[in-house]
Amino acid sequence: MKSVLLFICFIFSISVLSQNKQKTDSLKTLLRMSKDDSVQIKIMINLGEMLMFSNPDSSERYYDRAMDKAKKLNRKFEIAEISKNIGIIYSVRGNYDKAKELYDTALIIYKELNYKKGISGCYNNLGIVEWNLGAYEKATDYYLKSLKIYEEMNDLKGIARAYNNIGNLQQDQKNYKLALEYMEKSLEMREKLKDESGIADCENNIGIIYSKLLKYEDAKAYHLKSLKIREKTDNKVGILESKINLGMIFLDTKQNEKALEFFLNAQKLATELSDKSRFSLISYYIAKSYIAQSRTHEALQKANESLQFAGQTGSLLDQNNALQILTEIYEMKQDYRKSFEYAIAHKKMNDSIFNEESSKQIKQMEARYTSEKKQLEIDNLKKDKVIIDTKLAKKNEQVKKQRIAIYSFIFFLILITIFSILFIREYRAKTKSNNELVLKNAEISQKNEEITAQRDNLEQLFQELKVLHAEISKQKKDITDSIVYASRIQNAILPPLDIISSNFAENFVMFKPRDLVSGDFYWSKQIKNFFYIVAADSTGHGVPGAFMSMLGISLLNEIVGKRDVNPPAEILNELRRRIKKSLKQTGKDGEQKDGMDMAICVLDIETNILQYAGANNPLYIIRNNKETEQTELIEIKADRMPIGIYPKDNQDFTNHEIQLFENDKLYFFSDGYTSQFGGEKDETFKSKRLKEKLISLQKIPMSQQLAVLDETLEKWRGKWEQVDDILMIGIQI
Repeated sequence: MKSVLLFICFIFSISVLSQNKQKTDSLKTLLRMSKDDSVQIKIMINLGEMLMFSNPDSSERYYDRAMDKAKKLNRKFEIAEISKNIGIIYSVRGNYDKAKELYDTALIIYKELNYKKGISGCYNNLGIVEWNLGAYEKATDYYLKSLKIYEEMNDLKGIARAYNNIGNLQQDQKNYKLALEYMEKSLEMREKLKDESGIADCENNIGIIYSKLLKYEDAKAYHLKSLKIREKTDNKVGILESKINLGMIFLDTKQNEKALEFFLNAQKLATELSDKSRFSLISYYIAKSYIAQSRTHEALQKANESLQFAGQTGSLLDQNNALQILTEIYEMKQDYRKSFEYAIAHKKMNDSIFNEESSKQIKQMEARYTSEKKQLEIDNLKKDKVIIDTKLAKKNEQVKKQRIAIYSFIFFLILITIFSILFIREYRAKTKSNNELVLKNAEISQKNEEITAQRDNLEQLFQELKVLHAEISKQKKDITDSIVYASRIQNAILPPLDIISSNFAENFVMFKPRDLVSGDFYWSKQIKNFFYIVAADSTGHGVPGAFMSMLGISLLNEIVGKRDVNPPAEILNELRRRIKKSLKQTGKDGEQKDGMDMAICVLDIETNILQYAGANNPLYIIRNNKETEQTELIEIKADRMPIGIYPKDNQDFTNHEIQLFENDKLYFFSDGYTSQFGGEKDETFKSKRLKEKLISLQKIPMSQQLAVLDETLEKWRGKWEQVDDILMIGIQI
């Protein structure tokens, strides 16, 4: 059975399915068909490699399943391979500590198995991690160790990869001429090997060097060639990198709007890929684009984001960039004290990365590597000379002994050769045509047999695939029916809207799940003269979000009602404690970070005193000022932390108390409305537009406001799909 499955895999991957998606689907089919653990491990590793840069989350899930089976069978080589590949995924996401841990695990096993290709690959990947962290000495050491092994193995692809990485390191040290030499060597090797992915990487890196040399047209040409290959191979991580680099060129050439467009597209793709390693860099360049357009407030927000993300990944280079641009922004805002503080921090960080001693040590490592390489060549030449001299001496002795015998036979050999040639010519002339005919007949018979066997195998496989297709269609229908039923259960759990209408004649609830079930939910309850109302946004959407929303509703029903008045802040504190307990959240690496954002209001219907507390979700109050006869929007800001595990989850939420007046209007919501992509520039709706829209609607009833808000959203998103669940509640006092 095992050999049959491997043969089917070969036929599918070469003869039938040529496109990436088709290959992936065929491997998934084979995985379901296989009952052999060893075959399943190989298929899941292949799926992980194919999806690594286009769908890293799915790739990791296949690797995890393969790891469980490999450990069960004690397959050390497969354990090392899986550890190394999961390490690459964590490195792309910016979790460098976890990536190093996995690389070290793989390296130990490779050394135990004396698998040189794996050892050199781990050294190379560890060098990339240290390079991203700004540890150039460690990165150089790892790169040179990797290069040495690749050269011993004469592994051209590995040597090309090492040249590429050393070129990147030289570029960061501003040795652009030397960096370009390494990159061009790497590109030449990869073109000979027809390594499309490697060619795209080299062209991308050469483009970066030309940008540093201010040769923008050359740089742009290389980046566009790299992007074309990456789009062809569906390398989403590579596409993200190319868009960032093209955005940098447009920024450097004062094409600021074009640059911002590329950076915003890159930010969207990085979010889709969960690529935390580039969040800081993208935010940094968006901030630079805003500065170029004199949008200092937005630039400051993005610069702070960049510094926060850089701190999370531990990248010294990204932290250094963020500190530099914060210095510039505060100087533009004429806040010279803060500008000076950030300038000092930037200088300290810059000195720690690019200090003279570090550069000397890197050069010493390279010189030592070159010296050792030359000495090894000299030693090998000396050994070869000794061996050759010994062989020559023995050969000369043998020649002397054999010379006499050879001369004796020469005459007879000449005669025999003449007669043999005449005979052979005659024989060959007669048999040549017969032999050729026999060979051709044999080849034709063999090919006919092979074609017949392949046809029978493909026919059998086609029948099996028809059965599998029917099973998959049934499973899909069962899953869809289950989710539809789950949607009915969720709608039944949500409180009836009559509870709100019985207390507020003017109100609306906009509830638009992205999928059949929703992670957003609303909740309300009345106890005596106190009316509770909640708008919440759970982590995720679809089925995972729905589970979180049902947990949230259940816990709110338990918490509220034990006494007459529950202050909103205390409700949020208790809800956070119970969420962490229910999900077993302790703050350890690798555990789920699920939780929810929420706005909760408690209104005393008799006095119109409102208590509010928020976890990331604010409250808007719109009031007609009788003195100025103008409409004003009052924003009550939420605490910047979620309900769930969080670095500051030991802090209490803030309780706000506001005296409301007749005709005041309250609006609270999830972030689904403001984060919807659309418009002419393919950007998010943002809270600023929402505030302006709400103020413009104050002369019409709440029910009409709902219709206008819905129509505005649909017109805004246009060709875009709905990106998140949407919830907004509006009530008039």
